[in-house]
Amino acid sequence: MANFSKREPHFAYLKADLLENTFEPVIEYPSTYHEKFYGLIPWIYLPSGYFSPQEDRYFISFPLDPNIYIFNKDFKLVKKVDLSSAAIPKPIKPFKEKYTENYDYQKENQFYSLLSYYLDMLPDFEHNRVYRLALIKKADPNNPKSDPIISYTIVVCDSDLNILGEWEIPSKYDLSSPVLVNSQGLWLLDKEKTNPEETLLTFDIFDGKFKKA
Repeated sequence: MANFSKREPHFAYLKADLLENTFEPVIEYPSTYHEKFYGLIPWIYLPSGYFSPQEDRYFISFPLDPNIYIFNKDFKLVKKVDLSSAAIPKPIKPFKEKYTENYDYQKENQFYSLLSYYLDMLPDFEHNRVYRLALIKKADPNNPKSDPIISYTIVVCDSDLNILGEWEIPSKYDLSSPVLVNSQGLWLLDKEKTNPEETLLTFDIFDGKFKKA
């Protein structure tokens, strides 16, 4: 894992030319990852995003950053847009203020068990929408030593990244499984309707009628 405490370029993607067999690092991690240290858990360093053919631009979401970063086809930053969840603090509290090689991995796991962050970002070109999925973790107020309370929300915006609202996802939907988007919209897996053999998977289409977050 790269040492993000040092203010030097750390890139999230590689541009590959398979014909020339060349690779070029592109799209640097935002300053969020350099200002504080969030531990070595790999999931919080995995960005998500998509390419918009209509705009000829890349839209990138980083798990610990409230913003969406927009790049042109040459991977130059055009602008950033705040698409934050109301349930995730800004800024996210770090594991440590600075990186140190010697630290308690058990404390890191405890930190991660209560770390809320952004899971994914999905475009819905058919309906001119973008969905940003957020994983919310909270300590159980009745039993702080028990497993955290986990929930999910979806920040929904239009194709111009104007936020339309944020919705709580009912617990019967499993966002740790693949979330699908097609011409009908956003499909969520209903784990309560999955048979024991997992030979039948039932999805519902998000319709904006869930409880507002």
